[in-house]
Amino acid sequence: MTVAGGTGQDPHQAADVTRAVTTAMREQGVGRLVITSAYPIVATRPVAVMWVLRRVLATPYADTAEAERITAASGLDWTIVRLNRLTDHRPVGPPHISTGLLDRPAGLSRTDAASLLVDLAETRDHAREALNVRGHDQSRQGLGRGYPP
Repeated sequence: MTVAGGTGQDPHQAADVTRAVTTAMREQGVGRLVITSAYPIVATRPVAVMWVLRRVLATPYADTAEAERITAASGLDWTIVRLNRLTDHRPVGPPHISTGLLDRPAGLSRTDAASLLVDLAETRDHAREALNVRGHDQSRQGLGRGYPP
C-alpha cells in the first residue's frame, strides 16, 4: 500500500486509509500487508538534515508515523518498508535492508524499491518487521560514471 502522508487540507489521509484498509483486510481474511513509509521518520543522521525535514514535512511525517502504528497494531502479517531517497537511476539489484538505523543512507532506484515491495508481498519474509531500506553506494561499486543524475 502506498499513500502519501497528510497535507494541510487532509492531515490524516495516510492514517485514515491505513485504518480502512486494515479493517477491510481483517474482515475479508486477507492477511498480508506491506506499506511504504519514509526513513527520515526514524533517522538520526545527518542531524541538521533530519531537523529540517522534520519541520518542513511535520504533517506528512506525523501522519505516516500514525499509519505505521495502525499497521503494527492491526494483527495482520505486516511489513513496513521505510524507503530512503527514491531516484530514477537504473536498477542495481537488491537494496540494503536493515531493522536498525542505516549506516549510511543512499538513494534507492524506484525499480529496485518496486522489486523489493513485490518480493515482500509475495512472501512472509520480514513479517511484523519495520525495514529501513537504502540503495547501494554507487561510488563504492564503481557505478558513479554514466549514471543518470
